[in-house]
Amino acid sequence: MTTPANRNSERDDAMSVLVEALEAFAAAIEVAGGICYSDTGIPDLVCDPAWSDLGYAYLGACIALGRTPMATVQGEEAAEKVEDEELAEAVEEDTPLTLPLEPEEGDLVTDDRVRFYEVGRNWGPFHKAQRPTLAITDRQDWRQVVREHQDQEQLWGNVWEYTPDSGYQLLDLTGD
Repeated sequence: MTTPANRNSERDDAMSVLVEALEAFAAAIEVAGGICYSDTGIPDLVCDPAWSDLGYAYLGACIALGRTPMATVQGEEAAEKVEDEELAEAVEEDTPLTLPLEPEEGDLVTDDRVRFYEVGRNWGPFHKAQRPTLAITDRQDWRQVVREHQDQEQLWGNVWEYTPDSGYQLLDLTGD
């Protein structure tokens, strides 16, 4: 018979396995040299720059583990393009990363992945009455348009989706 104590024990066991897997993944990335931000501003693997999606996964693992990522910044433009000032400070000061819980000024927010509003400029309770910072057409890939907009504005803040049920969710600009 399954009791609440058994369920908690099973959940704790599963969490232990997940933490061990994240630690093993992070350790493997670090053995291979960690990540490096080049002038693209993307966290590439030092061992193979073509695997930037693993760079993002590594950063996510570091956030979940409260671990300081092994990251370097190469090139003058790269220092400006590192997506998160907190990451740059964390690497420099050897402190753990934390995941933001809600948008900050300069971040983009959407509630439909078509219209994007900038926090501190036109996002708020009456945002629907205002002109969005960025509008996506049917034929455009919203991720590509947002990245191009960030490059043009030279602002690489986070991108969030807001729903009344779930609140703010951080969006990934690299995946599908």
